[in-house]
Amino acid sequence: MKSVDPILVLENVHTAYLQKEILRGVSLTIHSGEIVLLVGENGSGKSTTLKVIAGLLTPSQGSVRFQDRDIKGLDISQRQRIGVGYLMQGGRVFPNLTVQENFNLTTEQAHTQGTPFALGDWFPVLRKRRQQRAGLLSGGQRQMLAIELVIAQTPNLLLLDEPTAALSQVVADEIMAVLSAYVERQSTACILVEQRIEAVSTISARSLQLIMGQIASK
Repeated sequence: MKSVDPILVLENVHTAYLQKEILRGVSLTIHSGEIVLLVGENGSGKSTTLKVIAGLLTPSQGSVRFQDRDIKGLDISQRQRIGVGYLMQGGRVFPNLTVQENFNLTTEQAHTQGTPFALGDWFPVLRKRRQQRAGLLSGGQRQMLAIELVIAQTPNLLLLDEPTAALSQVVADEIMAVLSAYVERQSTACILVEQRIEAVSTISARSLQLIMGQIASK
């Protein structure tokens, strides 16, 4: 169920990368309880939109408001501290650390809100692999760990860039089920960039289409 007040509002956001304008006036509104899928052709601005929200790219024009606060001037670590969680393409783990060490490092540095989660609360298979080096996990398990590391920060807004890329349908379905459960349980929101549309068929998601750096009119 949508909250009355939006958790995220982008208004007329323009962003250039390597002197090429990628976003050309993106405006969108996201409420708590929503899972929103960004769709569009390669180069349409999907990943760039996530990077702007996460704080990796700074808009040249427009506003970014999170929980009714202007966050345009905050960097990625500052946004993490106020509840923005970001998973970049391919996920990120420390391959030479064990699963447990990856988790401990993340939770020690995170500014969690409420009761912190334990390793394996969302992907139980990780408990059985806690002493295994992350670099020796299967591709699916490594992505599960990367996602659990983001969730361990208890974000109010999840940003995930192709979380099921190159994974089996079984693993993709499990990841989508976890994301849906997290959003519902925590009353948060999630924005997904996902090429495999069938991967999100099991969850309720609203779609926004990007065409040449703009949200298409419905």
